[in-house]
Amino acid sequence: MQIMDLTSLTVTSVAVLIGSWVLLFLLCYFLTPYYIRYGDQRSRAIYSAVYSLPFAIIICLGFGVMPQVNQVYGFWPTIIVALIFVLLLTLFQNYVVSELMKRKVLKMEKK
Repeated sequence: MQIMDLTSLTVTSVAVLIGSWVLLFLLCYFLTPYYIRYGDQRSRAIYSAVYSLPFAIIICLGFGVMPQVNQVYGFWPTIIVALIFVLLLTLFQNYVVSELMKRKVLKMEKK
């Protein structure tokens, strides 16, 4: 198996990122009303976008970049890098949601 060139790797990664973000946004937008009560539709859309972006980035890295990294560096370094990305993106996601709630941009509560 040959390593992809930079152009095709970038195109693949961007396509996977956009496609997965749209799909995850729609899933989050339509499923979260079952366990979160929103103050308005704007809060629902912002929360769905912020909540689904880190997962889309993880999917993008998993399908686009990590196979290439695995070929070059091996399994364990790839797993360590992937886990670090998951941890950092989850922390970022929680920070952004909490800041938006503190600033009263998001109006929501648990059901």
